[in-house]
Amino acid sequence: EILRVTGVQTCALPIWDGIRPTTTCPSPSVCKANVPLDLVFLIDSSGSIGETGFDQTRHYLKKVAAGLPLGSSNVSTHLSIVQFSDKNIPTVDLSISDGIAFNKVEAAVDTMEWHTGDTHTGEAINYVLEHVFPQSRGGTAEMIALITDGKANGNVTPAEAAAKAKDLGVEIIAIGVSDYDHDELVYFWHRCGPHSS
Repeated sequence: EILRVTGVQTCALPIWDGIRPTTTCPSPSVCKANVPLDLVFLIDSSGSIGETGFDQTRHYLKKVAAGLPLGSSNVSTHLSIVQFSDKNIPTVDLSISDGIAFNKVEAAVDTMEWHTGDTHTGEAINYVLEHVFPQSRGGTAEMIALITDGKANGNVTPAEAAAKAKDLGVEIIAIGVSDYDHDELVYFWHRCGPHSS
């Protein structure tokens, strides 16, 4: 099944009941854009995802990016990659202004380094809202694709940060990686996904 984001893309990211493990993603078809989209892949790079989960994430990013309408047209997608763990400042591996071509996405993914540490998901969402989206084109749809195992343990809860995102008009989808906490991701999806009210 493909997540359909009304008014943004005719297809976007593979999902399954709100989440889809990165290990079972189908090859995406090329999306047909309706409006410009600034998309941030917010990557859990904590110790709990493990090296295998980190590699699954990198593989998934390339597969999805290959099907997105990246470019600089008035209906294209710009893509950013941000990794988080318990570091004070998440790592921006690809800025929103540079994520306009697949070769740039591929190069960024190939040089990503696994952080390890704890999972400060709420802080990472806030970082993207405060430091990444303000650098976007403006007048675009904004979305965070959170790839995580769902084992958040920071001082800011993912729900608090997601509520802030929702107030700013930023949609968030959750994608499970490694041995993810299904219940946490489904709860997050139902409260914060594009269908929530």
